[in-house]
Amino acid sequence: MTPGLAGGSEGAGVWLGEFSLIACGGPLAFRSWWRAVSSWVTALMSRSVRVRIAAIVEVVAVFALMHVSYRALKAFTVLGRWEGGTNFLPGVVMILFSLVLMRVHRRTAVEYGLGSDDWRFDFKLGVFWGLAWAIVVGVVVVAGRFAVDPRGGPPVALALIGAAGQLVFTGLLLGMLRRERRWMGLVPMFVALVILVVVSAAGPILAARAGKSAVGAAATVGWIFFGAGLGEETFFRGYAQSRVDQAFGRRWRWMGARLGPGVVVSAVLFGLIHSMNSVDYFRGRFEFSWSWGVMNFCAGLFVGVMRARRESILPGAVAHGLADVVLYMPVFRG
Repeated sequence: MTPGLAGGSEGAGVWLGEFSLIACGGPLAFRSWWRAVSSWVTALMSRSVRVRIAAIVEVVAVFALMHVSYRALKAFTVLGRWEGGTNFLPGVVMILFSLVLMRVHRRTAVEYGLGSDDWRFDFKLGVFWGLAWAIVVGVVVVAGRFAVDPRGGPPVALALIGAAGQLVFTGLLLGMLRRERRWMGLVPMFVALVILVVVSAAGPILAARAGKSAVGAAATVGWIFFGAGLGEETFFRGYAQSRVDQAFGRRWRWMGARLGPGVVVSAVLFGLIHSMNSVDYFRGRFEFSWSWGVMNFCAGLFVGVMRARRESILPGAVAHGLADVVLYMPVFRG
């Protein structure tokens, strides 16, 4: 309750005095308020803030344009019809977008993680973690008797287990990278190559034994490695993560890794694009697979941390492609 209104004529006089003071000082108060707001807006829109906002807006806009572009190519062009059941176009479009934007921003391939200071180590690292993840997922699927089709979304329970597992793997990765070079150096390069060749050949062999086309299975293995492995890692961890981190910096430290918001932003977009596997906006179908999205958000954190720790997308690309090929084996088998 306002005191002046409760105190009779004396209170009314006090109230009128206060009102007169506010009325007289109104213009001055308004100018002071306006200066404060103006300075706040100026600080908010300082160059560093504008650069950060621009980076986020650009990455999200490029993501949307990239997705519409390859979906349109698949739906309306002869390339999409020629591609058939494979999925090379998304990988091609993602790589082209990343290379064009790298040129636009005058960045080097190394700055976008498209190089490696020790490619043998990074290759072996990718093979080890990709195979380890695929084996763990396989054990969980068999033990839990989950019905899984890699072409569709996983059951919610499996998605939550997978998301938690990816977070655990992220911690293990950083912990082991502190001493991994010692024992990883003991693994000959040809062992990693043999693992990659055997896994790649297993798909066509299983398909042939099931009465399917071995050539078609080989093409599927190819697009999984190229489209999912190389293409997605080039765009999400090469372009998106690097672009955001260049604007915000990498100020977080965790178990030897220098991290920035780019890890989170790229993981969110990575989860989103997988949740849209069941979406076809050209045909009016908007059925999002959020279980895919949650699991792949955490998977994006894992490969994003790997990219930040090794300053390269190579180990993540190898691990991503290898794990996806292994998890696709039930489809090859029939």
